[in-house]
Amino acid sequence: MSLQQVYQLYEQIREPMGCLGHWQALTLAIYSIGVVVAEPCIPSKVSEKCGIFGKAETVQRRLERWQDNERIDW
Repeated sequence: MSLQQVYQLYEQIREPMGCLGHWQALTLAIYSIGVVVAEPCIPSKVSEKCGIFGKAETVQRRLERWQDNERIDW
């Protein structure tokens, strides 16, 4: 996973999903690429593959908060 890949996906997410804020779209990009790399979509496993964004525990909490965000209309 590279920063370039994340920001490319971020740009693709922001266009059609303008309702997401900057950090929401960025976290979705990180999560999406992390799932591809890690294979399972469990935040703890994904966060282990997202080391460029911080400690695994910190990234895991960020992903879990993103999933629980009530402002995102699922």
